[in-house]
Amino acid sequence: MTSTREMTGKPTLIKEVNIGLIKDALARMGQATRVELSRKTGISQPTVNVLMKELTEKGEVLSLGNANSTGGRRAEVYTLNGKRYHIVSVIVRQDALEYCIFDLQLQKEVQRKITREDKISYTDQLVSLLREIIRKTPDVRAVCVGVPGAVSDYGEVFAIPQIPEWEQFALQSYLEEECALQVKVINDINAIAMGYLTSEMLTISFRQEDGSRHPVRNLIYLHIEGTGLGAGIIIDGKLYSGCRSFAGEVGFMQIGEESMEQLLMGADDVQRAGVLSKVLINMICVLNPEKVVLGGNVDISLVSAIQKQCSACLPDGVAPDFAMLPDSGEQYFMGLGQTGLGLLDHQVRLN
Repeated sequence: MTSTREMTGKPTLIKEVNIGLIKDALARMGQATRVELSRKTGISQPTVNVLMKELTEKGEVLSLGNANSTGGRRAEVYTLNGKRYHIVSVIVRQDALEYCIFDLQLQKEVQRKITREDKISYTDQLVSLLREIIRKTPDVRAVCVGVPGAVSDYGEVFAIPQIPEWEQFALQSYLEEECALQVKVINDINAIAMGYLTSEMLTISFRQEDGSRHPVRNLIYLHIEGTGLGAGIIIDGKLYSGCRSFAGEVGFMQIGEESMEQLLMGADDVQRAGVLSKVLINMICVLNPEKVVLGGNVDISLVSAIQKQCSACLPDGVAPDFAMLPDSGEQYFMGLGQTGLGLLDHQVRLN
């Protein structure tokens, strides 16, 4: 026998699913009429009419007026209200905190850099900064924080030697309690990978062998800082972090009896290119990405040498496109913004 509570919950759940589908369709289409939204989502016309009225009254959707007539009654055109709420993205570095405020269309409105204060903890300074931002921008609805360490699915930080006070610290839940907002804590390399993918989807398409163009869906971002290595892995448009958030820690990969980071110690430019090529060849063989992006301490000669060695060791047509990203600041913020945007999409998704 079905409980009363379960029965009364179903209409609410269906409504949330439908609202999520409508918002997703509007985000993808930019603007649309109610008829177009019904066709795009598969939701009945009467239901779309009711939900659009509600979303418009709440200010989550804006009317752009009537479309040009094609002979019949002119239909009203709608778009998402990108200024309805805001997202805060914070990059935590060893010597500074940088933050950016995005609208719902990932348009940057404010960007600031705050020097690290040695007299107080990272935690206290971060909480103080977030409270001040929220006070000045009360329509903030989500916060995404990037850290130079590994992060579990539940927001516990580990393997973070630059900030020892956060080792094994449940930073995400702590910030949610202190700020009373939805919060996501994410590894810096993963955020950059997501940001690069987001930028690609907005501006660049990948050309397939048949000449058609499609957004990149499979990507490896390899970040190089001295002997330190880390990778952000995107599979089918989604970040892959593994069962314990260890995916991408390629510095621990072994060749013989040494790790990649050990092999990079004292290596000259030629040896360095050789080590990094081996890392990427192995990753390409497993993941077969469309694109590899090299970031951090890189230059064009290193990227060219790695691309050449990878192409020489792989079958024809298998080697991915290569790109260089020596300054990843914008992609880092974009990845955090995109992740924060996902926090606001609290409706049930079907994909």
